[in-house]
Amino acid sequence: MPAPGSFILEASDPNTPPDVLAQLAEDPDPHVRARVAENPNTPPDVLAQLANNTDDPDSWVRAKVARNPNMPPDVLAQLAEDPDSYVRARVAENSNTPPNLLAQLANDPDGLVRHGVALNPSAPPDLLALLANDPKDWGRGAVPGNPNTSPEVLAQLANDPDPYARAGVAGNPNTPPEVLAQLANDSNADVRHTVARNPKTPPDIVFLLGVSQCPELLFDRFQYLTSEALNRISDEYFSGNAVPSMALLLALHPLTPSNVIQQLAESVDVNIRVAVASSSTTSENILNTLTRDNHPDVRRAATTELNRRQ
Repeated sequence: MPAPGSFILEASDPNTPPDVLAQLAEDPDPHVRARVAENPNTPPDVLAQLANNTDDPDSWVRAKVARNPNMPPDVLAQLAEDPDSYVRARVAENSNTPPNLLAQLANDPDGLVRHGVALNPSAPPDLLALLANDPKDWGRGAVPGNPNTSPEVLAQLANDPDPYARAGVAGNPNTPPEVLAQLANDSNADVRHTVARNPKTPPDIVFLLGVSQCPELLFDRFQYLTSEALNRISDEYFSGNAVPSMALLLALHPLTPSNVIQQLAESVDVNIRVAVASSSTTSENILNTLTRDNHPDVRRAATTELNRRQ
């Protein structure tokens, strides 16, 4: 007798012969049938057999069939009419679903199904434009993440009341630069942070977002920062427009101007003074001053750095 779970492993294995998968498709365990349904080696006629079993109480088996990339178009058309919206949603997500079926599913009464169409990388721009006006937030929300969404629709969704939709626009590499500039000032922090990570966001916007909201962007580029960039960071910091951690970046960077280091050495923040005292590029005059600081951690760091240089 096979060990428990052995049929599931066999049904999941892409090297299992088609005739064996056909036998496993009739297994009473729905977990086994589900693995057969998603196996890339399962023959089309076996997939059709699983799809036809509408009496199966486990509709998620049919949903697994609907996601299989080897599904014949006629079987996908059948599952697009399935009474279970979860099954129809999986048809909507299948990249091999024909355009006419996607058009049908884009008008499905269930938002989960329309959401699936919006996620489908094969969805044509006209359907995505239709879904961009979906009354449900989650129907619209998936549209901006689709690579086929047009710049015009992305611009429209940049003004959507749902921050999830705006964040999708902010992360799409096809979003026009002027729309990214608009979203850089969005009221939602997640949207602004997504703009900062978009590879197509103009460098000046990335810089300003890094200084004011996403310091990790500039720390990631630490070794590539130029003197000009450090001067700009300094100006933003002392103008009160930068996050506090920009002071640490300035204190630790070897290209930071000496007058800026001097100002940081007089900071009321102990951590900033410690960073200055620990830097290998801080002048000995500043280090000597910091050895007399009123905080022991600053004095210790300055003394350690001076001793290291001897």
